[in-house]
Amino acid sequence: MNRHIATWATVAIAAFSLTACSAAPTAPVAPTGDVSSAPATSAPAPVQSSPAAEEPTTSEQTLAEACIEPNLKLLEAEAELVKVQAEMAKSGGKDPKSSVKALAAMADVFGKLAESSSNPEVKKALTGMQKGYAKLSDLMNKLLVKKDYSAAADAAKVMAELQEALQAFQKLCSA
Repeated sequence: MNRHIATWATVAIAAFSLTACSAAPTAPVAPTGDVSSAPATSAPAPVQSSPAAEEPTTSEQTLAEACIEPNLKLLEAEAELVKVQAEMAKSGGKDPKSSVKALAAMADVFGKLAESSSNPEVKKALTGMQKGYAKLSDLMNKLLVKKDYSAAADAAKVMAELQEALQAFQKLCSA
């Protein structure tokens, strides 16, 4: 029975990892101010805008700017889920709640990122990821913790939907 738990946890984490590992963070975008007035230096210019350039307001957030933090969070999330997967393997699937908690935490992270994004395309993609992780967390709780194996088909469907949402975000933010 513990093999079933470990297998489902691995499948859930792998669904995320396969998509997230290919989503490299986009390079920071230079400020939209006049860059010719910036002093020349031998080192790369910092990401922050110069005092002469105005900070973009939240409503002026470009697609590239809106993608930076979520891309970084995807990489952090992947690392965290790999840790959870390693712990599950080490315990032989005896602590499935850690996987459920990690998925719920992912839903929270992407929900907060969606709320803070002013770019409607990025907000929509992040909301899709948040909903996918929330559903997957609930289904993995049924499947792994409560041992309700009737949730397996729904879990597989939600993992496919989540992977689609991750791919949509990746396509949007890598353009």
